[in-house]
Amino acid sequence: MAITGIVMMAYVDDFPGDSILGVAYAVGSASTSALYKVLFKMFLGSANFGEAAHFVSTLGFFNLVFLSITPVILYFTKVEYWSPFSAVPWGYLCGIAGLWLGSFGDCFTKE
Repeated sequence: MAITGIVMMAYVDDFPGDSILGVAYAVGSASTSALYKVLFKMFLGSANFGEAAHFVSTLGFFNLVFLSITPVILYFTKVEYWSPFSAVPWGYLCGIAGLWLGSFGDCFTKE
């Protein structure tokens, strides 16, 4: 249903320009989010807060280990530049993390 809604919104008459790339990104995002939620429910079922926190912490650790290789390679090959930590918008990042944590509560709903 989410994918159908994305495609229908993207192909309205008043939508400017070529929107196939945007539709592809939106469909990929909706599909990945749905897959994540289904796999979470399949493996953990009705998880309590501790199990869910352990799962998300483990997922974050694996993301840090396996996905941080690319930016480090780009930094040392001088393709990427890292700004100092004082230039990072920490308030916005913490706010987004809080909103994400709040939206994570739908994994605890009892059916």
